Amino acid sequence: MRQTIIGILQDFNEDADYENEQRLIDEGIIDSLDLTAIIRELEEAFSVRIDPSQLVPKNFNSVDAIMEMLRRIKGE
Repeated sequence: MRQTIIGILQDFNEDADYENEQRLIDEGIIDSLDLTAIIRELEEAFSVRIDPSQLVPKNFNSVDAIMEMLRRIKGE
């Protein structure tokens, strides 16, 4: 799951340190336009639907936060 998420994020900004970065949204590494496309990619890759209520910075500020959100959605 982690490597798939990192691969998706790298399509939008390959220079970021996704293994360690904890403020992807807050620091502007991912912007709102990128986020829209990233959400589509995540939904497709993990066969989920990300509800608009999940679209808050804390769910996208790090790879770990994205993984946690996806696990909640998938009910794992």
